[in-house]
Amino acid sequence: MYLPPQFKAEEQAHAAQLMREHPFAMLPESHTAMRSVYATGNAKEQALGRWMDQLGLA
Repeated sequence: MYLPPQFKAEEQAHAAQLMREHPFAMLPESHTAMRSVYATGNAKEQALGRWMDQLGLA
């Protein structure tokens, strides 16, 4: 399975930088929408939502 570089980053600061450089990073409303979906998803989606919270993306 392909993993984009931001999901391979070992350091949280580097992951945040990569995510913010992504073209969709300029769309905070998309982060909010994704976060609300992840909150009600399976365990992996909920973990991704918490990760977004830690990075300040949602």
